[in-house]
Amino acid sequence: VDPAVVWIIGSGTEPRLREPMGVVAHPDGNVYVADAALGQVVGFDAAGNVASIYGAGVLEEPVDVALSPDGRRLHVADAQADRIAVFDLEGGGEIGSLGRRGKGAGEFYLPTAVEFDDIGLLMVVDQLNSRVQIFDGGTEFTRALYPDRSTGFSRPRDVAVDAAGRIYLPDSAQSRISVFDGDLEPLFTLGRNGLSDGEFLGVGAIAVSGDRLAVLDRAGGRLQLFDLVGVEPRPVA
Repeated sequence: VDPAVVWIIGSGTEPRLREPMGVVAHPDGNVYVADAALGQVVGFDAAGNVASIYGAGVLEEPVDVALSPDGRRLHVADAQADRIAVFDLEGGGEIGSLGRRGKGAGEFYLPTAVEFDDIGLLMVVDQLNSRVQIFDGGTEFTRALYPDRSTGFSRPRDVAVDAAGRIYLPDSAQSRISVFDGDLEPLFTLGRNGLSDGEFLGVGAIAVSGDRLAVLDRAGGRLQLFDLVGVEPRPVA
């Protein structure tokens, strides 16, 4: 199947995107892009027109954005500010802020990715603290996932959650993805260093859509798709 290009944003729109880093789509068709160079999140309507701006003059380096399960709030990873900024989707204003620089619970050192699961848990990749922090309702710290022998990761870069509640953490240092259940118990690892199918040279961004896992292999210069049906994902031929 060759999907049709519906629209392309960023080159002919104002403001022009300069360094788009993260994106999330709303069920109504709107798309929200975190642009690190612009220092703001740009919202586009279903026709590709700029519809809203979030965080102008407030955000320092927005690198990722997540939509709350109720579709009413945007949670933005502001990497250089070491915080998660929360914006009202409809009103556009900042309505909350989570974290500051540090190593304690609810503190961050370069947050690089945010993702909600279906029950409202917000997962934040706290990259330079080498951990993933989890917040109930996007605000209340509940627990953190740290690297050790059992978890199998050392430097998380992104995070994704599938419909079964499994959590996927790409490890840029080890060229593999560690997979956990909803209780943060390790299930298995996916991939290893290499150029064969199911191997990576440098895992970058990942995303889950339906029963597929997309993995951006930055150094390998390719995008791999994995079938999530069954116990352990396998490359799609």
